[in-house]
Amino acid sequence: MHLVFRLFLYLDKFPRSIIVIGLLLILTAPAQAQKVQNGRAKQEIPHIAAMLGNEDRQERNAAFLRLNDFGQSAMPELVRIRKSGTIEQRRGAIIGLAFMPIPELTMEGLVDALGDQDAVVRSLAAHALAKVGIAAAPEVAKMLANSNPQIRIGAALALTQMKEDAVPALSLALSTKDGLVRAKTAWLLGRMGPDAQAAIPALIRALKTTDMRVMHVVGEAIDLIGASPGLLTHELLLLGYKPGLFPLKHLGARAAPTLTALLSRPGTPLGHAAMLTLARIGMDAKPALLHGLRTGNASQRTAAALLLSDIDPKTVLILPEDIRQSLSGARHDQ
Repeated sequence: MHLVFRLFLYLDKFPRSIIVIGLLLILTAPAQAQKVQNGRAKQEIPHIAAMLGNEDRQERNAAFLRLNDFGQSAMPELVRIRKSGTIEQRRGAIIGLAFMPIPELTMEGLVDALGDQDAVVRSLAAHALAKVGIAAAPEVAKMLANSNPQIRIGAALALTQMKEDAVPALSLALSTKDGLVRAKTAWLLGRMGPDAQAAIPALIRALKTTDMRVMHVVGEAIDLIGASPGLLTHELLLLGYKPGLFPLKHLGARAAPTLTALLSRPGTPLGHAAMLTLARIGMDAKPALLHGLRTGNASQRTAAALLLSDIDPKTVLILPEDIRQSLSGARHDQ
């Protein structure tokens, strides 16, 4: 007792030191606990991942319960296993990452998994990224330009599963200079149907291309989404328009070459909208229509001649004979 009393008196002379020591103990306790948790994760997560990748439902349920004890601290080990584990472990690691408390933090590992050699892992990663949703969409959309076809397919699957959450990222991807990526992006948007309405302005801007194959894919996407005629006409008029260009009466003149190219899509909503818009542009569309009359396919030439005869009746005198006969037949049918 005498020794304890003396120690108490000694410590009483250094009250600040006691406070500092106490604070250090409090602050280091969570770090020590985390260190222990990380050690447990390295030992147990590989086995849990293998259980998650097992076809037995009871084993998977048991693994979920065990994984839940680790929470987000299991993520680093799951990412490591996804890269170097067995097939069952890699599959289970993706499932585990998808069910982390904050799945957005797992995005990098899931995007990387789109290139896994195992098709099941790639598919699981695509569905997990779809679960992350709009936060993952921009990074996944970038994968559409990847040189690895497996990654491109996985990215497309993920974006399709995201539905409208992927529309902003896909709309941005339409501005890329890579025509193949623009075509893939437009194709995905078209398959979303009305859910992709917000992408219509970006799709119409993507029509401005010299690659007719890309133009037709983009045009088909616009038709599949089903934009309203009013929206189509308004956005088509803005093709090539730059703020500050005056006078406004020339609005649409820069769009005329693209609209003339769209006359090669007769019988489609977009082809019909292009024709109406060219008629609205009027005389400013004449140079593009004359070019289409000389160089276009049969549909373009006939439609261009019909528009020119309405915009400037004098052009009828310079129409080629075959087109004049087609135009005569078209007017007779009307």
